[in-house]
Amino acid sequence: MRPRWLVRSVALQLLGGAIAAGAGSQAATAAAGSDEAGVRSLIATYAKSVDAADTRLASTVWATTPDVSFIHPRGHERGWNTIKAHFYEQTMGQMFSERKLTVKDLDRWILSRPWPRQWMQS
Repeated sequence: MRPRWLVRSVALQLLGGAIAAGAGSQAATAAAGSDEAGVRSLIATYAKSVDAADTRLASTVWATTPDVSFIHPRGHERGWNTIKAHFYEQTMGQMFSERKLTVKDLDRWILSRPWPRQWMQS
């Protein structure tokens, strides 16, 4: 079992990274109702991808290009293929036998930020 601080730290880094990395097609679809609904949907999909260590689902919330970057407690990954292999398959899939990313205080977090329009467009 991994230390709780590591799990929490990874979860926080993931959440920020997934949102900033490239909301892409998932956000464009989810944003039909509102920006807030799009952000909520994107975060929920991201959490599911981490919980299941599902790279196919993750590819709907991450930019899948070579220029995407992800900084986490264990290092810095560059490019979707590296993020997919090192973070999702090795760290989440092999290091942790159980994963449960819990998003907390989302209402306060969403309401306190002016969301850039480009995050919500494909």
